[in-house]
Amino acid sequence: MSFIDLPINDMDEIKEDVIVPEGTYTLVIADVKEKQNESGETKGLMVVCEIQGMDNAAKVFHNVSLPLPDDDSDKINNKLKFIKRFVQLFKIPVKGNQLNPQDFLGKTASCMLGQKEYNGQISNEIKLPNAR
Repeated sequence: MSFIDLPINDMDEIKEDVIVPEGTYTLVIADVKEKQNESGETKGLMVVCEIQGMDNAAKVFHNVSLPLPDDDSDKINNKLKFIKRFVQLFKIPVKGNQLNPQDFLGKTASCMLGQKEYNGQISNEIKLPNAR
């Protein structure tokens, strides 16, 4: 078996991203990706945020779940409440009943971040305030 060249000089050069302590930080939306279900419907948006001024901080991922035709009224209402909280926090425009994911890019907000564990990995999560 032959050696595989890695694009680094030393493994010590690789640093883990920093999970920040709970607190208030300025986040900027760096990317947004549509998530599809098995039927090809857009079921949600994966929003990728960066913590402003902290280049070594781990990115903060936030899932925006969208209402689907098979959702019952309680589930639809709950999803809409969380969408409203997120778009109000980041001042993302909603035109009538339409949301354009491209309008998310570059938006900033002062956000309360917490920490969560999933499969043994710690990450930061946005604590959304109630909508106005």
